[in-house]
Amino acid sequence: MSTVTYQNPVGAAPTVAQALLTNLITASVVFADGDTTATIVHNFNTTTGQLADGFPLVTFNFSTAGTLAVNYSVTPGTTNVVIAKASTSAGSGSTLQVSIMRPWSGMA
Repeated sequence: MSTVTYQNPVGAAPTVAQALLTNLITASVVFADGDTTATIVHNFNTTTGQLADGFPLVTFNFSTAGTLAVNYSVTPGTTNVVIAKASTSAGSGSTLQVSIMRPWSGMA
């Protein structure tokens, strides 16, 4: 199972109360070769309309890339984001730096 280390706003999955005070969640995600998914909690309570409009915005870069080129997919949800890795082959492991941004209209 992948390892998610939350960085902002707190060192753990933010509660709803903590998420109300920020527009940005950042986390480091470590995928071992055999891992296929990572779930990152944002607790922004994104509405169906905001999801349909492409929110929350999710970006990631590689902190450490594997030796094998691998596709990733991102599925945003109302309270979390799931990142899926398409391969479990040797060399597919990597570390991602993930940022999740709330739609501006969602700020309390």
